[in-house]
Amino acid sequence: MVYLYALLGQSPAGWSSRADPGGPFVVRCGAAWAAIAEVSAAPRLSVAALRRHDVVVRRLARDVDAVAPVRFGTVVSDRAALERLVGKRAEETAGLLRVLRGREQMTVRLFSSRATGGRPASNPGEERAAGPGARYLRACARREAALQRELAHVRAEVGQMVLDERVARHATGDLIASVYHLVARGSGVRYAATLADGVAARAIVSGPSPCYAFAEELRL
Repeated sequence: MVYLYALLGQSPAGWSSRADPGGPFVVRCGAAWAAIAEVSAAPRLSVAALRRHDVVVRRLARDVDAVAPVRFGTVVSDRAALERLVGKRAEETAGLLRVLRGREQMTVRLFSSRATGGRPASNPGEERAAGPGARYLRACARREAALQRELAHVRAEVGQMVLDERVARHATGDLIASVYHLVARGSGVRYAATLADGVAARAIVSGPSPCYAFAEELRL
């Protein structure tokens, strides 16, 4: 079986093009390249396995200008199957690699307890009188309003650096959204420093990292 780490815009210098038992290597897949490993079975989901996958993707991101990380656990039967699979999405893959060339990802996690400051409902009596469905919808509306306020703060601070954006909303818990920004490589440190003063009390900023969130649309 073949385990797939990422699709690449070019072959990274210093990487083997031959099978390395248990280790990653690079093969040509039509107009793209693929970082793969030969495995006997799909890896089980675990923190250690996710970290091993991420280590390889980050190494690739250091060595290649355009890297599209593939979802953890992606396996195909053999290299011929991989070539057919990538070939079916050749145009989509080429377009994505063009978008990701020279880019990196920054992540901002926004929390409701910080974003709302524990803000209660505007009319507690009316809230108690409402049915469970109405209370749920009002809570969702407050959560979305808090998210939009914080997104506006973030965009005001770093909007000029952002080339693309993905927002993943979370329906429950303190984390209301994870915001992913595509930025030019090398600008992540400036991005984080810019947000440090403006939203540090309401958000957690991480990165730079490979462009995981922006490669999710490439389904293999």
